[in-house]
Amino acid sequence: MFEDWKNKRKARKAESQAEKKTKSAETLAESTKTVHAATKKLSAATSKAASEEWFAKYLERDQLRTAVDEARRNLFIQRDALAKRMLNLNNEFKYISENMPDTPKKAKELARCSNGSKNAAYALAVVIDAIERLDDLQDEYEWRQVMKDLTHGYKTINAISTGSDLMTRLAFLFQKAKMEMKKDVTVDAMEAYYGKPIDQLLAEDDLAGTTTAAQALVDDSALSYASVDKLYDAISYGAFFTASPEEVAKAASMQSDRAAATGGSRIFTSEEEYTNPSDMNSALSDLPSNF
Repeated sequence: MFEDWKNKRKARKAESQAEKKTKSAETLAESTKTVHAATKKLSAATSKAASEEWFAKYLERDQLRTAVDEARRNLFIQRDALAKRMLNLNNEFKYISENMPDTPKKAKELARCSNGSKNAAYALAVVIDAIERLDDLQDEYEWRQVMKDLTHGYKTINAISTGSDLMTRLAFLFQKAKMEMKKDVTVDAMEAYYGKPIDQLLAEDDLAGTTTAAQALVDDSALSYASVDKLYDAISYGAFFTASPEEVAKAASMQSDRAAATGGSRIFTSEEEYTNPSDMNSALSDLPSNF
């Protein structure tokens, strides 16, 4: 009798343990299922976030790429037009030099061709520099920097082409400083060298009728070029600039900022900043016709 009761107890115990194991297995399965579902949701969310981040970056890169492509197309149009103008003026300069008699009219025509060619040379340097920098551009920060420098370059071109007295004086001072200091020139370096603020230096130099900014910044060797390929190489190497367009544009920008703060006369009178390629495309078209 005792043996039967003992066997029944063992059986109930075994059944109870079996039920516990079953429930544990079911609980484990449910937990595993829940964890799996949660992991799946997390994975999906992470994947979605990663996808959205990738897509946003793709759009950013794609938009930047589109802007750069448009800017390069516009700049190539400007480059070719400027090179054509410069070479035509060089050919005209050569023809007048060789065929016209020495008269005041000849001197006037030679000055017209020389100034026009040198104006174009300066503008061409600004455009070619921007093209080369866009070819190596990596991110939006570099894009904005190129556009900022291009804006300053265009404003300098405008000041040169309109015959700004301040621009002419700055160009002359730059040419003089480069020859005397024999190193890269900045506004701070010029002020330290001459011992006077930039505005005072510009006010003291009376160059009316003696030269132009283009004549001060570009030497006469620019007038000898007749091949577009050799011209582009010479521009890239800065072969005929007495001071680099980049140096001059930075100096003009600094003078303009200082003068604006003190109420003085500025080389750059426009506040416009070109950040859109379509704005940039019209910038050179807005220059005076004599450019």
